[in-house]
Amino acid sequence: MLSGETIYDPWHYVPVLARKPGALRNGAPFREWVFPAPMEKVRRRLKSVLDGDRQMVTILGCVPDDGLAAVEAACQEALDHDV
Repeated sequence: MLSGETIYDPWHYVPVLARKPGALRNGAPFREWVFPAPMEKVRRRLKSVLDGDRQMVTILGCVPDDGLAAVEAACQEALDHDV
């Protein structure tokens, strides 16, 4: 870490996204966030949907209760079924 550099843990800010889902696209904690491949594919698909940010926030909100692996698997299953 460089002096003056800020490092964010995006998972810490996920609850804030429930109130401001647009921050997922532009918020500093989320700009460089790298998701597992299936989640990233879902995120890209949702970018073209009117409420896509809100839907992605709902998906991210499942991680604390269900775990990242389960959410990643659910995203893959949705992709496999073209949902």
